[in-house]
Amino acid sequence: MSNAPLTAAYGVASAYNPKADGTLEKLRAARADLDQRYVNRVRLGGIKFWLDGSLDTAWFTTPYAMNPPGKTGSYAGFRQIPDEVVDAAFDRFWPTEMQIHLHMNGDAAADQALAAIDKAVTKHGMRDARPVFVHGSWLRPDQIEKMKKVGAIPSFLPSGIVPGGDSVVKLWGPERAAGAMAARTFLRAGLPFTFSHDAPVSPQPWILALVDAGTNRRSGSGQVIGPDERITPYDGLRAVTAMAAYQLKEETTKGTLEAGKLADLVILDKNPLEVDPLTIKDIAVVETIKEGTTAYRAESPGVAK
Repeated sequence: MSNAPLTAAYGVASAYNPKADGTLEKLRAARADLDQRYVNRVRLGGIKFWLDGSLDTAWFTTPYAMNPPGKTGSYAGFRQIPDEVVDAAFDRFWPTEMQIHLHMNGDAAADQALAAIDKAVTKHGMRDARPVFVHGSWLRPDQIEKMKKVGAIPSFLPSGIVPGGDSVVKLWGPERAAGAMAARTFLRAGLPFTFSHDAPVSPQPWILALVDAGTNRRSGSGQVIGPDERITPYDGLRAVTAMAAYQLKEETTKGTLEAGKLADLVILDKNPLEVDPLTIKDIAVVETIKEGTTAYRAESPGVAK
């Protein structure tokens, strides 16, 4: 593997803390249980591959309900990279600790990923690799079953429903739109999933907006896209905390409030479990605490009782 990712990581670490003064060594000495992959709070999280595109270029096994502008005939999107590239990636990284992330929106892209995983399992055996299906927007029931067997975890983009939900209904059709980002289906199956914001593609890296969108699934016009896939605010919070840590193999040090874990948390001005779900995105952060030290505090905090 090229040294470029490691070099970039050191660059980010230096910008974050230009006078490290042995910070890495001090952290590791003080907390021998910390993830050794981190260098000054930066680590290479995995290798990512783009298997298809976005709303109008997602790769499906069946045609779009309505063709995007400029597309004619039986249009079903298209693949981004050959099978050989994906197969080679899993052959190389499946036996290692390096996670593979795969961008996909359509079920044909999910088929490509699952086929590559099957080949890797046949050759190298099953292991706790936790491949990440980035977006995993439209997954068939048989694909979800296969994901369960190989430990693949989707990272849904629920905030995309707000600007793009109405277009998805038109392009993909009501059935696929309703079943997209099937959080409730994964919950019923006892399978993990996470919510991600996709910044800088999306406007802002706001976490509570993800919980809001996954709970309400309302488009910009107010249409509820897939009411049966709505989840509770509590499950939405787990998707951005406990499940997020699990997806990246950091559940022993992050994700839940437990003795011995990193003291990284926020204090909110309202309880997301008690407010109107439509207002979760409007909850303000009063204080941010990083490793037990306050990193941010609002000027005039109004902490809800």
